[in-house]
Parts: sequence; C-alpha cells; structure tokens
Amino acid sequence: MPPEYKYERNFGNSPDVAAIRDGASLPRLFAFCAHCRSPALARKYVLDWVLFNLIISNWDAHGKNISFFVGKNGIEPAPCYDLVNIAVYPEYQQELAMALGDDFDTRVSAFQLADFAASCGLSRSLVQATLTAMCKQVVEQLPRVWAACVLKTPAEQQFAANLRDSIQQQTSRLLEHAGMMQDVVL
Repeated sequence: MPPEYKYERNFGNSPDVAAIRDGASLPRLFAFCAHCRSPALARKYVLDWVLFNLIISNWDAHGKNISFFVGKNGIEPAPCYDLVNIAVYPEYQQELAMALGDDFDTRVSAFQLADFAASCGLSRSLVQATLTAMCKQVVEQLPRVWAACVLKTPAEQQFAANLRDSIQQQTSRLLEHAGMMQDVVL
C-alpha cells in the first residue's frame, strides 16, 4: 500500500477532508483476511492486534503497522511491531488512525465496540470475550513486567509509572465497556 493510504483518513482530519476515508480501515483489513491461507486464524490475529493496540493506547495503529508474509503456501499475518502507547505522549494526535466502528474517538465506548464488531463481520460475543480475556491477562502480567523493569533515572521511573498507570486506566475502561456491548442497539 502506498504510504499516503496508511491512515483511514488519507488526507487528514481537518474538517474539509475528514469525510474522505479511502485509506486503510479495519473493515478492509478484516475483508483482506479472506485471502489468507487460514482466513479464520488471520481474522483472529487481526482482532487480537486491534484489541491489544486499544489496551496499550496505541492510537497510531495504522495500515502500515500490520504486515503479512506472502509465500508459496499463501498469505499469513507477520509478527506485530511498532506497538507504542500514544496516550503518554500528549504532544501527539490523540485520535485513532483507523476508526473503531465509525468513530475515531480514543475514549472507546461499548457502542464503538459493538459497531466495530458489526462493521468487521465479527460477533459481539467474540469481541467481548477476547477483549475481556486480554485485559485480564494484561492486568495480571503488569505487576510482573513492572517488577522486571530496570529504571535508572527519576525520568525513566516517572515515564514507566505513567505508562503503567495509562495501561491500568485503559484496561479498566475497556473492561467496563466490553461488559456493556451486548446491551447496545445499533
């Protein structure tokens, strides 16, 4: 894909061009999975990628941050990369690179999650169960990861604490909204 199409709003988000959405999008990404060697595994991989990026507040998860291997046996998702918490960098744009449902808001709601599931051909229960399980795993592992950090300077310690707190707040919010997904009427 050409670099200028890596964002869903390929001309930017200013009012005069925000409605132009010809770039990479989650529905297009999930539709592409039909061409993979194992479409079901590819869709699950992409779902995990989307949800993990939400958990860590990687609002800049765009179309060039997910890759696929093309080989003699077909197309398969490549390992994840460029997983960065953008929320701890207030100087960067705090908007999703690809809409979740039809919304670029980073304060993900139950409606956005339900709309995302519908627009990508996923069951709400799958999205809800996967998001809930991933959030719980992150919450469980975060203290272990925190304890393993070697932080030498006060600046490193403060940054790591901000990162940890950001992820804890996001998992709490996502768990709350995942629990309300089934009640949403689209």
